Amino acid sequence: MPFRGETTPMIEIFSGLFISGVGVIHDLLRTYADLNTWTEQDIKVDGDWLPLAIEKGVLPPDDYTWSSEGKIPTRELRGTHEVVIAYNADKKIKYRITHGESQFLTRRLAAKA
Repeated sequence: MPFRGETTPMIEIFSGLFISGVGVIHDLLRTYADLNTWTEQDIKVDGDWLPLAIEKGVLPPDDYTWSSEGKIPTRELRGTHEVVIAYNADKKIKYRITHGESQFLTRRLAAKA
């Protein structure tokens, strides 16, 4: 019987890891399902919106600029800019802030050290 007593802690370790893994997988699947229910839309604003939003504290006073849609992937790959996304948690909508037909609000990212 000494063999059975030695394997009991090993079984407890493996069962604990299995139960933890099931919990993590469940949380990931639930988060993935929630993110799939969100929709994306563009919200158009006029030219005076950006300075007013910064002045009123809606946006922090970082470096914002309007970027054409074609330039955004290049700027994101370089790590210099990202598109500003506004969230509506009640309706589960992510808005890209646009100006005109193809100008998107982008924020300059901090330089990497």
